[in-house]
Amino acid sequence: MRILLLILFSCLFSCFCFAAPTEIQFCTDDSNQFPLIMPEHENSKTVTGVQIDTINEALKELKKQKLEIVAQYHFVPWTRCLEGIKNGTFDAVISASFQQSRAAFMKYPNDAISDKNCSSQFKLMCSSYVIVTNKETRYIYKSNPKTIPQPLRAPRGYSVVKDLQDKKIDVEEFKGEEQCLGRLFKDKNGSVVGTHIIIDTINNNTQYKNAFVIDKTPYIKKSYFIPFSKKTKIPSKIIQSFWSEIGKVSDHSSKINFYYSKYK
Repeated sequence: MRILLLILFSCLFSCFCFAAPTEIQFCTDDSNQFPLIMPEHENSKTVTGVQIDTINEALKELKKQKLEIVAQYHFVPWTRCLEGIKNGTFDAVISASFQQSRAAFMKYPNDAISDKNCSSQFKLMCSSYVIVTNKETRYIYKSNPKTIPQPLRAPRGYSVVKDLQDKKIDVEEFKGEEQCLGRLFKDKNGSVVGTHIIIDTINNNTQYKNAFVIDKTPYIKKSYFIPFSKKTKIPSKIIQSFWSEIGKVSDHSSKINFYYSKYK
């Protein structure tokens, strides 16, 4: 009997120690998101960027806690990413700000709904939306969105679009900040609202260099999360552990600054 118990205990211990890793299917917008998240090079399956570095560090810490997660990344159009989260094709999205309509099919951290000025302890990052105009426009944003020069362009499906439309402001949607800026550059009128980090990178590293004015007053500042599909089979305990580690890395300013420095 003692031998049988030892064998049973050994088997249970082995199963616990060598449990299969949890695989998470992440989707993300396939528009230009440099330096946040992008393929390492064209047609590469290896993913890199500041957000990936943050996730990898969190996964490394979770592995120390005997929780191994394997991340699979899918670059798809933003609307398809959201649709995949709705129907459970993907487990989680990188990344999304809190929006009440999205909360109908996404699981957010508990403090996402009350987040103000990037106060959430579970955020992936904090970023601002900024107003961009041609230099010739000489526009200065003074916290009144009704004055933003038209036509106003914004990335398709982003939360800022609904926010502006709720204020009865017309918005033209394009695929990502790069296409928005391209139309602004071509038409020489109106404006763009987009994520500050991406806008700044495109402005400094493309043919548009110094063609635009990025307003110093943010339109809005938001926390960005890694929400999970309400149809995911990933256990809630694992999701919460993942969010907790993401938040810890995100709040480690020296690590985040180092990640950004890698892509300059």
